[in-house]
Amino acid sequence: MSWIVLSFFLTLGYYPIGSVFMYSPPQHIVMGEMFYQQLETQAVLFELVTVGGSMRVEDWLVKHKNSFGFWPQSLASKVWVEIKFDAFVFGFSHLCIHPVMPFQALLAYDSLIDAGREEIYVRIGGTIK
Repeated sequence: MSWIVLSFFLTLGYYPIGSVFMYSPPQHIVMGEMFYQQLETQAVLFELVTVGGSMRVEDWLVKHKNSFGFWPQSLASKVWVEIKFDAFVFGFSHLCIHPVMPFQALLAYDSLIDAGREEIYVRIGGTIK
């Protein structure tokens, strides 16, 4: 048994369509063809404690005459700590989402998405063999 196990992940994803509703000024924005890239890492200590973090950048697909590119829209960062005790996992996480400046300049808004939350949770689970 290792006292520490390090894991890392790269996720590439696609949102076929999405939307955001802004309240000030009132406006519904339909967003299509968005992609994201997410880097995640975690460390498991003594098979009991997990500490991790991830960062996700969401991009619009921007089409030009003869080419295309990606326009970053937001950055979501998450950190978490979990403690395992038998079938129970006790956890705490913090998530924050912030706009990316080129996207703000495109729409001339101060902020489209700027949010955060903290979560305290208990997860109960098991396996069937």
